[in-house]
Amino acid sequence: MKKSKKTLVWVIFGILLISSFIFMTSGVSNLTKYTPQEEPNSFDEIINNCLDLSLEETSYCFKDNVKTVFSYKTPKNKVYYNNDNFYYTNLTLFSLEEQDFYDYIKEGADCSGWTSFYAVLVDKTNFTWEKIYFGNHEFLRVCNDSMCCNLDQIYVKCLEVKR
Repeated sequence: MKKSKKTLVWVIFGILLISSFIFMTSGVSNLTKYTPQEEPNSFDEIINNCLDLSLEETSYCFKDNVKTVFSYKTPKNKVYYNNDNFYYTNLTLFSLEEQDFYDYIKEGADCSGWTSFYAVLVDKTNFTWEKIYFGNHEFLRVCNDSMCCNLDQIYVKCLEVKR
């Protein structure tokens, strides 16, 4: 009798282990399905990779594309994005057309720089965004009528919103 109980416990444990593995791996594949085959070369390329998706899918798609070029560094000359314009820390204005995609990312960026990077992308969608400041940290909150997603460097967290 004791031997059959041990066998039953091991069978149940095995089933739970296999079920957990299947559940976990299916979730992981969904979160990385937007990773591009090649590193994107422009803002427009990332936007085109992520067209016609839901807010959550767009957020993960942007994150997966950004992750291919992501480098965290404190830049010599910080870049900020506000009201469709880029500004250097010294408040010199420059436009997206004048700024080469790789010039923007080659030096890496801090949380503020990557927040501005995401803001450029989200501006090309129908979603709204706001910069969230938390102490010395900054990230982008992107929303529609039913959901908000936080884009924080190479992390995404989405939550449904009750209105």
